[in-house]
Amino acid sequence: QDPMWLRMRSFLVSRLGLTIPTADGGAGARDHGLVTLVQRRGLREVHGMREALVALQALGVYDTNLVYMEDLSLTNQISLMLKTRCLAGFHGAGLTHMIFLGKGSTVLEMLPAGTDVLRDP
Repeated sequence: QDPMWLRMRSFLVSRLGLTIPTADGGAGARDHGLVTLVQRRGLREVHGMREALVALQALGVYDTNLVYMEDLSLTNQISLMLKTRCLAGFHGAGLTHMIFLGKGSTVLEMLPAGTDVLRDP
């Protein structure tokens, strides 16, 4: 991880009065099973996201939530990311706060069908 981003992350987290979770289970320990599904409205809505939420919840292994980031305050968005172990959502601004995920977290970024991510701009 880039030291500049780590410094920025720590600065913002402390200014908002939040705590970066620890890996040892101490104060602020992260729930290792929290999955956050970021839903969008309009053209970027991911169809089937509620069904994915229900399927994950049925497994009973993960704490799972479906959020619209634009409905949360900045503090709540960052607090949620600090607790999230796996983040899934459609490509775009809804995933911006992935910089607040902890080490070892996973991001599943969905793109429209037919998108060639390896193509030169």
